[in-house]
Amino acid sequence: MSATRDMRSSYDTASSWRPEVRDSLLRNDLKQVMLLPDGNGLAVYNDAGDERVMQFDVRTGEIVDFGDDAEPVMPAILRGKQSPCGRYLLDVRDHNLWLIHTDGSGQIQLTTDGTAEFAYGRARQSRPHDLNWSFIAQWSSDGRYVATQRLDLRGVREVTVTESAPRDGGDPIAHPYYDTYPGDEHVPMATLIIVDAEKGIALQPDLPPIPCTHTSPIVRRDVWWNATSDTLYLVLSSRDWLHLSLVAVNPATGEATTLIHEQAEKRIRPNLEFHQPPTVAVHDVDGHPVEALWFSERDGWGQLYLYDFANDKEPQLVTDGEFVIASIQKVDWSTRTLWANVAGLIADDLYRETMCRFDLTTGAMTRLLNDDQDHRAIFSPMAHELPWFVDAASTVSDPPHFTVRDWEGQVLVDLGHTDVSRLEATGWRAPQRFAALAEDGETTVYGTLYYPPYFDEQLSYPVIDHVYPGPQMHRAYPWFHADDIEPYVGLGMVGVTIDGRGTPGRDRAFYDHSWRNVGAGSGLADHVSAIRELARKHAWIDAENVSVHGRSAGGFATARAMELFPDFYKVGIAAAGRFEGRMVMSMILEAYDDPSDAEVWARSSAVEAAGQITGRFLIVHGEMDVDCTIFHAYRLIDRMIAANRDFDLLVIPGDDHTFTHHHRYVERRIWDYLTEHALHASPPRGFVITD
Repeated sequence: MSATRDMRSSYDTASSWRPEVRDSLLRNDLKQVMLLPDGNGLAVYNDAGDERVMQFDVRTGEIVDFGDDAEPVMPAILRGKQSPCGRYLLDVRDHNLWLIHTDGSGQIQLTTDGTAEFAYGRARQSRPHDLNWSFIAQWSSDGRYVATQRLDLRGVREVTVTESAPRDGGDPIAHPYYDTYPGDEHVPMATLIIVDAEKGIALQPDLPPIPCTHTSPIVRRDVWWNATSDTLYLVLSSRDWLHLSLVAVNPATGEATTLIHEQAEKRIRPNLEFHQPPTVAVHDVDGHPVEALWFSERDGWGQLYLYDFANDKEPQLVTDGEFVIASIQKVDWSTRTLWANVAGLIADDLYRETMCRFDLTTGAMTRLLNDDQDHRAIFSPMAHELPWFVDAASTVSDPPHFTVRDWEGQVLVDLGHTDVSRLEATGWRAPQRFAALAEDGETTVYGTLYYPPYFDEQLSYPVIDHVYPGPQMHRAYPWFHADDIEPYVGLGMVGVTIDGRGTPGRDRAFYDHSWRNVGAGSGLADHVSAIRELARKHAWIDAENVSVHGRSAGGFATARAMELFPDFYKVGIAAAGRFEGRMVMSMILEAYDDPSDAEVWARSSAVEAAGQITGRFLIVHGEMDVDCTIFHAYRLIDRMIAANRDFDLLVIPGDDHTFTHHHRYVERRIWDYLTEHALHASPPRGFVITD
């Protein structure tokens, strides 16, 4: 029996389940931790959109509210113009660097040779509506040195997007910008620059220019200062991601020393996922690196190796087992002790993380938190110096439980659970984690199952598969969180997010399923197998009525799902799709597919097989999208027309990759499409999404 739906009520529910609104329904939801001058913690809670601040004393466990008179210690400004000490301001004028003394005592022009195509301080290539572009700088903690870059765009491909309906009503405007395609000879190259604020000079370290086929190392947090501000460390990857190095730079002299170099036949990375900071820790004495912990998957798992620079020993594997090191939390070099978050130890969900302690001498591992929860430490700026940390324990079903713990894992202060009762009052039911077999019939894949409002297992519900293939990140997070799929579920659908083979977060073999195989959408065949398995277990899942939706790379995966499995996915909505991988962001194919094989690259294109799409298919694209230019949509459409295939198209004039100016309108139109073609109901007329 299908559900009878009041769609206006369903749209109201979908509105309240949007992530930015859903979180405001939670109580006691800890978001940030800072430090008070006396050493006590400062907990900031998100309560119905308002911040409630609480002070806790880790010595007594007492929690008391306090007023505005207590000033927290803020973290150092890592990517701003002003130094942490407040004495200096680094600025860019006419593409050159200027150092300004904030006390008004003077200013110094540090460089004179900057140009529009070779500018100092520039974080990335300029984009339409961002003519000033973003400034990038990372200060040392003492405020003496600052690392920035000079971005070389000379010879880089120029692409143009057209603004058809300028706000002033004039003629269409062509907006050129820089972009790189896989295989391009010229890509943006960043030259590292270090400014000595005390001496008022800028120097270029002894390093070659760094390829920036996605973002610069500073943006990616691959660059950091040591605690004493006398060494700058960088993790540098080659353009094809087959070489990875740890480099130390002396900011006084510019001398650069390569400490570690690793190379492989397939992509290598310094962490589990692309957007994480490197899982690397360096022990230095008087500014000289003596040893380092280095993340590597060379043995098939993401582990840490100890490099001894002083004695030139072979690297020692210090974390060993069928698990992965998700992050380094703290290292006490004096006691040879490492604290790290580890994934793969919880049998029910290999993606959940828990904190473990390792002996760097023997490699002995002690699991500190012996439960089946996912643990995420919420750190203050100086967490590594403190005798405590704040822990958030949750699953996708269990709201977070916040505690202050010592480094033995013992609870010092119980900060309570997040209260979801107001969210539940909207008909929300906690999602459930599930495991299923992949398409190969052997590999276990994990996902999350989302329930429609006021779920009734006597009814039958259509399914929406919300996809993002990466392959630089996984999709179905194992902790409690607001997910982009939930508004669609709020319409009256069962939702799934799934991590198929080819996504990171597990062993190397699982991840390498996407190597030379980006066109498989990081295991879309596994999605089909998992959904069919769920439908066999639950009669209320209608596996004959499955929709797929995603944005950006998820738009590409949506098109591929409709092409590869036209009898399974009946409705597809591709937003801002990266349909033609050979003509967008060189990093994706150069790092994740074989850069030497044009046939492999062709398989990464959704355009090639567009004629196989037979279901209801909506393409949504912003006219000013420069991350996935609208010609991606037009090329897909051209192939569909040639094959006499039907499609629906929504172009948003003047908007970008995330539909910044019209995101509520776009969202409502997607809801309408699902309502008509998946729920087979009529959308409410005149509905406006508000907060």
